[in-house]
Amino acid sequence: VFLVGGSTRVPLIQQAVERVFKKKPIQSVNVDKAVVLGASLYATLKGDQSNLTRVQKASIANIAQNQDYNSSEIDKWLVD
Repeated sequence: VFLVGGSTRVPLIQQAVERVFKKKPIQSVNVDKAVVLGASLYATLKGDQSNLTRVQKASIANIAQNQDYNSSEIDKWLVD
């Protein structure tokens, strides 16, 4: 389990994740930077794709397609 986002710094969240998944969460990256990079890559995918590599385009598109929400909801979150 790979934790990203500010709330994943909370020890109670970390303990809950470990209890549910029976594995210690991976916390070896800057959690805020991971969220920012993901959001910026997705925004670029929706806009000017000329700055993305083929692998980045495929990865982001795959993640967006495998979510329980649709891309218009993601777009709304990016604007909000």
